Amino acid sequence: MPGCCNVLLLCFLCCFSKVIGQNAIPNPSFEKVIDFAQKGDSLNWYKVQDSDTPDYFNQISSSYLEFSKNYIGGVNAKEGNAFIGLFCYRATANGLVSNVREFVEVALKDSLKAGEEYELKVSVQLDKESNVAIKNIGLLFSEESIVNYSKSKILRCKPQIVFDSIFIDNSDQWIELTKTFKALGGESFVSIGNFSSDKHTPIKTIRRAKIKDKKSKWGLSKSEIGAYYYFDALSMCAIQKEEVEELVEKVNVTDSFPSLDLSTINLDEIAINTTVALKNIFFDFNKSELLPESFPELNKLFDLMKSNPKAEIKLEGHTDNVGSHEYNMELSLRRTESVVNYLISKGISKHRLEFEGFGFTQPIADNSTEEGRRQNRRVIFRLLNK
Repeated sequence: MPGCCNVLLLCFLCCFSKVIGQNAIPNPSFEKVIDFAQKGDSLNWYKVQDSDTPDYFNQISSSYLEFSKNYIGGVNAKEGNAFIGLFCYRATANGLVSNVREFVEVALKDSLKAGEEYELKVSVQLDKESNVAIKNIGLLFSEESIVNYSKSKILRCKPQIVFDSIFIDNSDQWIELTKTFKALGGESFVSIGNFSSDKHTPIKTIRRAKIKDKKSKWGLSKSEIGAYYYFDALSMCAIQKEEVEELVEKVNVTDSFPSLDLSTINLDEIAINTTVALKNIFFDFNKSELLPESFPELNKLFDLMKSNPKAEIKLEGHTDNVGSHEYNMELSLRRTESVVNYLISKGISKHRLEFEGFGFTQPIADNSTEEGRRQNRRVIFRLLNK
């Protein structure tokens, strides 16, 4: 075999989602000035409860410049110049203050179509004055407006989208949260907030250093805890799944092969320490459970291991850079462990399998672009023995 290092390109049938259509959410980056108390514009945002006091920020206004200069915080918009802020949790240990929530709502441009799948994106940042972070930020799609619903009725609502896999504790940068859902049909409004009661809202304590020469915005008492979040850059577009033939990223091997898949790989022709990317391994956003779409590819890997009984491999997981370093290290580890457990459940000995998570420490593409982040989210296997 030649000793030079070439490139192996593997071709797989890959399922991906293609965003189609326009953003269904009006004023998605809040650039159009909002008065949350005035319901005169059918395509703008309004507060849901009379007691709500959501905040509208525009960083080019003189009031915001004064605010950011003198008070804790000082956030820049994710897109454009404007964004909003909501209390998503506020309580005291003695229960005198409880279930404090703020919600905003807007009418969608068009009612959603039954059976249509949509991709929802929202950018979120925790305010620096918050002393807890939460998981349960949700988006509720409803046929009728929930404006003026009682608090108890709101907390009985079941939002279709809940970002509950991680504590949203980022206060130094915006993170983009993404999920998909299938419409029942007729949904005409979307509302944002924490729809879970205090009892059902997990919280994480945030210990903040005091910031000199800055005033408190919210006036939380010593016994009070609160989570206040900024929101910007919402989008919701219909998506369509398509199957396309796609090339795997380049991987180092000792010889070059034309077009192979796992069912045709000959391990005798592949050097030890070769890495092969598994392109069609699917997980839900920020979760580690394998989706059924992953099984065909993993069954090919199982067949490869079964037909080569001396082969030993190491599964390696990688993520994009959305979220903290610690969280992504754990997520990548859990995802590769899920792949290992699947192979063990099919009959492969655990002694032939190793796994490790690398988080976003080994990117192969630019994490500042969506395409780059997509490429960096990957599971690969490394040939250890054959």
